[in-house]
Amino acid sequence: MPELIHEIDVPLTAASTVFSLIGDVEEAPQFLPPHVYARYIKRDGKRDLVERWVANDGGAIQKWTVWQERSGPPYRIVFEHLHTSPPVRQMGGEWTFTQRGDSTAVWVMHNFEVVDDDPAAAAPIEDDFEERVPRQLKYLVELARNLDDIRARTVTCERSVVIPADVERVYERLLAGEAGDETDWMQVGLPFERVVYKRRPDRQLPGMNALTGEYELTADGSGTRVTARRTATFDQAIVDEVGRKALDDALLTQLRAIGA
Repeated sequence: MPELIHEIDVPLTAASTVFSLIGDVEEAPQFLPPHVYARYIKRDGKRDLVERWVANDGGAIQKWTVWQERSGPPYRIVFEHLHTSPPVRQMGGEWTFTQRGDSTAVWVMHNFEVVDDDPAAAAPIEDDFEERVPRQLKYLVELARNLDDIRARTVTCERSVVIPADVERVYERLLAGEAGDETDWMQVGLPFERVVYKRRPDRQLPGMNALTGEYELTADGSGTRVTARRTATFDQAIVDEVGRKALDDALLTQLRAIGA
């Protein structure tokens, strides 16, 4: 079974901060560029079953279902994929976060098995990890070191409206709406329950570092209540009321278009 190990130091950052960035399932899509949506399926103490939708380097969205077990301090995350696709038969790994003075040493290991232990099948998977993981760790360093500032520049707005149409019709309309433009947006649909979207990292709007949103659908009498949330991380040091109002106005425009 191949085991691939990567390490990096995060200067001037507590181990608990880096641990929370990797372990916090629901926050990841706002701060980690490839992540589009994540949710807990089952929670059992510190062992969680998690669904994640993650964009690969080509932009296609892949769904992972993963058991994740967190512990600490000392901080540690062990994970195992519940489902894999051929030629992969099994995949899992482990993160550790060790405080060293005022910095954190991050160690991550991935292991996997391929059908028939075929070296030719394993080689491209190893190459992908060796190219992708160091790049992601470098991003993690910058994110962790600037996390307080990034959170201060992140704003969420929420609006709700009842639309005189059934849930199925509203859901299909949302899938075909603005977030259905695959050039600019990544989208996940959970049938008749929720539509989640995220602006592609290379197609961000001016003044923004990240833009995510969702529509939550519930039956309401003879219609459908749509609760829309949109979260933006601005690239300004201070988020002023102009930015907040622009985010809120965009939500109102979206809801009016859905109800039209």
